[in-house]
Amino acid sequence: APGAGSYWRDAVPAAKDANNNLLNAAAPALYGGMLQLTYFITDTVRANLQYGVIRNNYSQWARTTASVATLDPNGLDYKGRDRINQYRVYAASIFYDPNPAFRLGFMWSRHFTNFNGKSNLINGANVCELGAGPLESYGTVDAYRVQVAYFF
Repeated sequence: APGAGSYWRDAVPAAKDANNNLLNAAAPALYGGMLQLTYFITDTVRANLQYGVIRNNYSQWARTTASVATLDPNGLDYKGRDRINQYRVYAASIFYDPNPAFRLGFMWSRHFTNFNGKSNLINGANVCELGAGPLESYGTVDAYRVQVAYFF
């Protein structure tokens, strides 16, 4: 989902379909990366630190366009201020292997999502003022995981 970002550039003359809709697809340059550091505390305990980022490099037009004519009612056109611009994750985990057949692990991760701007949608309807919606331009979530594994 964070990688979604293609959109229709309907302000530029292009080929049209049978319903006279413009067919000029565009996509932002998508780039990112991940870094992981693993440290073996003992031969049975290891700790991990991770960082990852994905960024959709939208054009200025795609970041700010939000007219009724350009919003897809099916939610398939990924342009406008309520679309994901950047996604980052920080994580830490620790694993304990008391024997070769058993593993116990704990993980925490924090996910950050930045949008192109504040939402322009109120109850699913488009409003004229950009950024007039009730949503913020970012969101965060913490996730906690526990692993208990037995290897046959």
